[in-house]
Amino acid sequence: MQLNNIFSNFFNNGKGKIKYFLFFFFISLSFWMITKLSNDYNSVISFDLKFQKIPKYILLNEPISNKVDVSIKTSGFQFIYHKIFKKKINIDVSNEISYNGNFKYNTESLIYLIKDRFDSETEIKAIFPNEIVLNFSKKTRKRVKVVPPSDIIFKNGYGLSEKIILVPDSVWISGNGELLDSINSLKTKLLNNQTIESSISDYTLDVINPNKNFYIEPNIVKSQIKIERFSEKIFLVPVKVKNLPDSIGIKLFPNQVKVIFSSSLSKIKHIKANDFKFNVDFNKIGEQNEKYLQINLDSLPNFLAKIRWSPKKVEFLLRN
Repeated sequence: MQLNNIFSNFFNNGKGKIKYFLFFFFISLSFWMITKLSNDYNSVISFDLKFQKIPKYILLNEPISNKVDVSIKTSGFQFIYHKIFKKKINIDVSNEISYNGNFKYNTESLIYLIKDRFDSETEIKAIFPNEIVLNFSKKTRKRVKVVPPSDIIFKNGYGLSEKIILVPDSVWISGNGELLDSINSLKTKLLNNQTIESSISDYTLDVINPNKNFYIEPNIVKSQIKIERFSEKIFLVPVKVKNLPDSIGIKLFPNQVKVIFSSSLSKIKHIKANDFKFNVDFNKIGEQNEKYLQINLDSLPNFLAKIRWSPKKVEFLLRN
């Protein structure tokens, strides 16, 4: 019994001593760290540079982000803070860059920007490199046609009665000259994917940018979209033969097609059968030793919808 009491008293007293030891240890460690971090140290800290407000007529040939290393003498507290948190400096070059093939930025001008991030006791000793060179070129600029959207969703029984008017009908696009050479028009898309059943004036369309490095001005256009109710009509239209020699006769079976189409109520009453031109090409005879000739649609009135015809092929009989 006495032996158990001795061990119990020992461990209880031992736990108390350990607690006191750890308490004074952490107090001592805290004072030591505060003392050490209060001292000044020489070190190097890196900063990311982000060039902003680059003129629209300038095309950078290199990434617009660069880094500088700053040699400083500062307290341990300041050093740790700037090592932990992300360091980025934004530089406005809108009034400094000019077109001469490259842009040189003297990093000494960053001293005041960097010093503002530290306390008054921090000493900025040096910045490396002392100069940053960015290569760039002047953007090519040209005016291109804007094409209206082809994916407009109309309410059932309605359609486009006239050509869509865009204002402006062309826009300026600037960027790399070689890439711009292949661009002759720009497509548009609807801002709101909605079903249209009535005419719209001043409807806003986005101009689609084919390359994120291109700049388009303006990047939206106004449109006038005229919508009408549509009706369906059917015609029987004769099929003509083109490239037929004078010395040869030909008979088609059948010699006409049934064409079905829809158009606006204001226009459909003016559309006649002879507004449609269908033909077969005599020169296609014998190419694949077939008994049929493909029927081609040569011309048709504007602003039709859901046009279809049958048959698509005809048999033929040659006569001398």
